Amino acid sequence: MELEFSPMTVCIDGVNTSRGADQAIVYTASYGADTATNEYGYEITVEGDVITRLGGNASPIPQNGFVLSLHGAVMTALRTQITKGMSVRYDPASKTVVFSYDTVGLRRAVAYAVDKAQTAIDRAKAAFIYADYEKAQTRLEAIRRESTSEADVDTNTAVQHALSQIDAVDALCRTLCDSYPVQYRGVWIRPSQSNADEVEAYVKTLHEARINFVCVEGWFENGTIMELPEGCLFSRHPQFDYDVLRAYTEACHKYGMECHLWMPILNVGGFSDRGSDDTPAGRNPAWMQLDNHGSCRNPNGFMMIDPANREACNYLVDFYRYLVTTYDIDCFEVDYIRYYAASADADYGYTQAAFDGFEAAYGYGVTPAYDPEADYWEDWCQYRRDCVTALVKRIRAMIDREAPHVLLAADVAFPFTHALHAVYQDYPQWLRDGVLDLLHPMAYGDGYEHDIRNAVAMAGDRCMVVTGLGAQGDLLRTEELERQTRDNPCWGAYGECFFEADAYFYKHLPPAVMQTAYRRAAISPLRDIPSSIGALLSFMKERIDAVIVPQGGMTDAEVTAFKTAADHAAQHLRDTDTSLLFHALDILQRTVAAIADPNAKRVLENDLHRTLHILCVRHRSVTGDTRTCR
Repeated sequence: MELEFSPMTVCIDGVNTSRGADQAIVYTASYGADTATNEYGYEITVEGDVITRLGGNASPIPQNGFVLSLHGAVMTALRTQITKGMSVRYDPASKTVVFSYDTVGLRRAVAYAVDKAQTAIDRAKAAFIYADYEKAQTRLEAIRRESTSEADVDTNTAVQHALSQIDAVDALCRTLCDSYPVQYRGVWIRPSQSNADEVEAYVKTLHEARINFVCVEGWFENGTIMELPEGCLFSRHPQFDYDVLRAYTEACHKYGMECHLWMPILNVGGFSDRGSDDTPAGRNPAWMQLDNHGSCRNPNGFMMIDPANREACNYLVDFYRYLVTTYDIDCFEVDYIRYYAASADADYGYTQAAFDGFEAAYGYGVTPAYDPEADYWEDWCQYRRDCVTALVKRIRAMIDREAPHVLLAADVAFPFTHALHAVYQDYPQWLRDGVLDLLHPMAYGDGYEHDIRNAVAMAGDRCMVVTGLGAQGDLLRTEELERQTRDNPCWGAYGECFFEADAYFYKHLPPAVMQTAYRRAAISPLRDIPSSIGALLSFMKERIDAVIVPQGGMTDAEVTAFKTAADHAAQHLRDTDTSLLFHALDILQRTVAAIADPNAKRVLENDLHRTLHILCVRHRSVTGDTRTCR
């Protein structure tokens, strides 16, 4: 007797068509390589009538199956009830997809998972991914033996065992990734600790969980976490009777981590929070952004400063100068450096300061209104983007002048089309102008591969993309976030930052990522450049010895040439004249280019690019040279 458990039926709304709100769409191989869906849904990949992948968007479409793409209520209901290994029956005639557990399907799913894992091991070997193949192969063979030696499958115990085998194979496959020794791994933190000892204990916990930088929120609930200069328009947060920022910088540096000061630049208060009158906007109501109805109130109750107001921006930049020169921070991180998001009901930036600035810049002789059909509309949108950009550049210039060792990072709306048209944040221009050292796209969802690759391309060699991942709430499950940590380096990102720190723990991410992408500890790339580059050079030599040579990817002569060039570069790591190191790395590049095996060449070129990227970003930060350094 074969067993079947709790079948679930989904009615589909279409096949091979765009997915809309509250829809379930089936995509087959005839549609294309992937579903090309946006980041707001959830997708189930079916191969051979068995679920093989859960989550994501823009999912690859298998030749022997389909992808079910969901949005809305059906997505919410299904994602908590289905797992890999379930049997799936798709009936085009009745427009239904039925999910169920049955022992035949589970046996087939285990066999399929084992075969797929073997393929994954073989492919990873061919690509010279730095993984423990002996351990992976031994575990896979044990699972294969267990799956073919079961005497009685018609029991609940056997069903659970099959599911555990599928999970074990999945876990094995996740280990087939690189774990870089130099990479950004961070969290955003709203501090809550009562004293400096509690701060140090928390930072130590983060360090042990493979985190190497923290973004500490410097201002929230109308109060700061740091000491303030006399006459400051900001006020201290009453929750703290000690200097929280100083405690975090000292604790981070004790454990070799970076401390980034996270500031909501133009969001300087909340109308509903206590002490709203004791904020820069509360003391100067004329500084606030107005919508096209003349109101400074927005749906979130944020007190947003108008970036077109010169007096307001002068004050803010002077306050930030105090912060970067008073505290030993590694990075000044700008958030909310934008207008409040436009909607069908309201658009923002309709102040007298903005009207005067727009007239001076464009000379239309009219007061702008919310009218996308107006002749001046595109210029009016661009003017507001330019106001935000001007403030970013002023902060950059101030840091370069007053604290050139401090990096500049920006948390930006994502994707960039939303940033440009909804909040008037032109970060592609910031990247083109070489203004930023780090870019944090707030990619709080799944299916952002194309957008992240675009951001990496725009950033070039002068800025690192460190992706913001949405760990908060029930937006993403642990396995989806863990997958993103493996995917980010493949897309060109230089790591990730989780929103937020508590979620990093309650989603149980440390034990998940420490088996895969974070299985080795990593240092942050830009804190100690010689150490970072030295670690990557050593990592490349380890990859050659442990993976490439055993797989026959390099000749003895190629290995000798590479190690000679790498050792030569290592001799110049601490030279004050960086041109010597650039020259040595250029020799190493030519050595890699001469490797005959294309896969060995490709993987070492990628490693070397990471090395050069570190040097280029820091070169820009130290010298102010915004030209490419390669």
